[in-house]
Amino acid sequence: AAIKVNVAGANAAAFTSYAQYVVSVYRRTWQPLIPKNLTRSRVAVVEVTIDRTGRVLSSRITRKTGDAALDRSVQSALDRVKTIGKSFPAGSKDSKRTFTLDFTPRIQG
Repeated sequence: AAIKVNVAGANAAAFTSYAQYVVSVYRRTWQPLIPKNLTRSRVAVVEVTIDRTGRVLSSRITRKTGDAALDRSVQSALDRVKTIGKSFPAGSKDSKRTFTLDFTPRIQG
């Protein structure tokens, strides 16, 4: 499965490696939940807001895939991740940060 992240806003460069860590946490959580036998690759767009300690304040699907089982797998992954397990980069002044993630399953075949 592929998850891409968009890092924008102030200090975007400082958050690039942190954002990749966020992606790795969600990828590990989502991978076993992805439905088998998908016939089309679709993208779910998600917004995740994290506080400076790494706690997930909110997460939601902002654009569904149109595949009910796939959307459920994404929502289930969002529901399971309560913390990223890592604080913001040293020197960050942000109290929270919102990341936009694109969840795209790999099609078997």
